[in-house]
Amino acid sequence: MKNFFEFFGFLSAAGMSAVVIFLFIGKKEGLRSGISDPMKSEHNISDDSDMPERPRAIALHPAKSSKGSAKKEKMVQQEAADQSAGERLKYLYDDAEFISSTAKQWKSTVKDIAEDYNVKPQVLLAHVIVQSYVGNYSKSQLKRDASQHAGEQIKSVASAIKTYPYGWSMQKVMQQYDLLRYFPEEMPVASASLRMMPEKKMAPKGEAKGSRPAVKPAAPEVSAVEDGFRVMVAKENGFSSWAGLQRLADPETKADAQKRVKRLMLAARIK
Repeated sequence: MKNFFEFFGFLSAAGMSAVVIFLFIGKKEGLRSGISDPMKSEHNISDDSDMPERPRAIALHPAKSSKGSAKKEKMVQQEAADQSAGERLKYLYDDAEFISSTAKQWKSTVKDIAEDYNVKPQVLLAHVIVQSYVGNYSKSQLKRDASQHAGEQIKSVASAIKTYPYGWSMQKVMQQYDLLRYFPEEMPVASASLRMMPEKKMAPKGEAKGSRPAVKPAAPEVSAVEDGFRVMVAKENGFSSWAGLQRLADPETKADAQKRVKRLMLAARIK
């Protein structure tokens, strides 16, 4: 009986020891897991906080939107530039010195380029004056602008001037300062046809009618328009009449004068 109780006591002690050891180990593992879980949780929280935000919705047409804004900005800038130029042009109409000096400086270049591109020179000169007043203007820019208006010689001034920027200012300058006077060959046909009537030579009183020299064959008839152009070209070359130019001028001047008359007659027929 005594051995039984001793054996039972030994088993009880061993069981209690096993329970204590199990509880101790379980508690230790629980402590370890408790320590590791917060670290894991903290790590997860920090990771979540460092995660980037969700991407924003992308515009359906971003390129179109940026292009539209750029175009709008360009339009605003152009409107501001036009407004600034318009303010400056208010002072041009009273600046006779600038208009006169610019016209004299450019008239030869404008004349040549206008002939090359068949453009009205007075309109092109008004364009040069306005553009020079607004900003810097060069010969290359003049050629570029003339090429864009090539062939407008056949148009009226009112129609041609509408195709230029600041056309209203150009027209005001042309009318106020008579830019056509810098290009006498562009004068209207009616004005160009006005010519000096030859003076009638009276025969001396003592000279008999029968003593007059033989009459030379009559020269081919010349129209009033061509005659007017001849007188105008003769005066441009420093002669009072076409006959004087033909009699006194050198062969080169005569040939240039003949070409000039032909060009004026061609322009008159086109008009």
